[in-house]
Amino acid sequence: MGYSLALLVVGAALLASHLYPWIHLSGYLTTIEPTDNKQCQRIEGPLGFRNCEDIIIAAPGIAYTSCDPARDYDNMVMDVHRPKEREEQGHVWRIDYMSDPPTVRKIFEGSSDFHPLGMTLDKDRLYIINLAHHAPASVEVFEIVSDALRHVQTIRHPFIHTPNSISSWGNDGSFFFTNDHHFIRGIPKVIENYARIPLGSLGFYNATSQEAYKVKGGLLFPNGVECDKSQSTVFVAETYKMEVKKYAVVVQEEDGKLQVSAAAVDQIKVPGTSVDNLHYDKVSGDLIISGHPNGLALVKKCQHATEQENVPMPPSRIVVWHTTSTTTTHTQSKMETVFEDDGTTYGSASTGATDHKNNKLLISGLYEKGIMICDRSL
Repeated sequence: MGYSLALLVVGAALLASHLYPWIHLSGYLTTIEPTDNKQCQRIEGPLGFRNCEDIIIAAPGIAYTSCDPARDYDNMVMDVHRPKEREEQGHVWRIDYMSDPPTVRKIFEGSSDFHPLGMTLDKDRLYIINLAHHAPASVEVFEIVSDALRHVQTIRHPFIHTPNSISSWGNDGSFFFTNDHHFIRGIPKVIENYARIPLGSLGFYNATSQEAYKVKGGLLFPNGVECDKSQSTVFVAETYKMEVKKYAVVVQEEDGKLQVSAAAVDQIKVPGTSVDNLHYDKVSGDLIISGHPNGLALVKKCQHATEQENVPMPPSRIVVWHTTSTTTTHTQSKMETVFEDDGTTYGSASTGATDHKNNKLLISGLYEKGIMICDRSL
């Protein structure tokens, strides 16, 4: 009897330790407290300007965003695949958000198997993750020519297998990237995902040697990645841990080849929020963190995303980590919520990006129409 009771207690403890994080991720313990969003307006555009995942501020007043209407039926990150009548492709859009009225223009329309996700800008080149449905994932490289995109390169590597986010590093086309999972699809990915097995990784692609390798492993659904202005620090969002880690970039040369590693130096918790993409404000040194304060609502939307199914939009949260603040030594007190919504104004926020010169906050939503722009002095 004593042995059976001990096993029962141990089993209950293990079950509780597994369920506890899911309770927080689900949103059951999270209270949504909408911010004053009266100074926000939605920028809509032509057909296809929806389901935008990432935003890049190219210059004050000008942004690029990657949008994929096909996410209604195929969410490659969450491995959700549903029957559809026809194939839809993703697009890259340019937004002149300070013009009156704001203008939206498609600057790249790929093949039917172009499904853009994370992006990064390196001088006059845009690097975009493509989660193709019928081919291995890739990073597509575009040159910005006269406000249009010209495709110049496709980067594929066995280690860039489940890329989610990307951040340029150096001046030769190298970049950091996250693999959000180890398995690409099927039952193994479902188990990895819902059993919260930390098999994701932070990787580095060396453009000179054309090699990609693991910088940090054992990450739990790594999502957004962003380097700071000096490129001596890299930030990584771990969705299922509801936290962002700060790593010091360590560079050394081995056998004549550049090797990059990272050492954790700080982290910040975003309680009750499945953190998503990151944006580093080069003027203020702030890190803008987007996230989903009700993970269960987001999963439900992933599985029933069309307008006809009429599933409510999941809530949004954008917080700022004042990484350079010297007013306090306590990391959590350096965090400030700048946008929060229950989904009625703008939901499923995946990226928040700041234009410091114009005091604007731009927000993209995984399942929203258009993007949101807010007057915010951060």
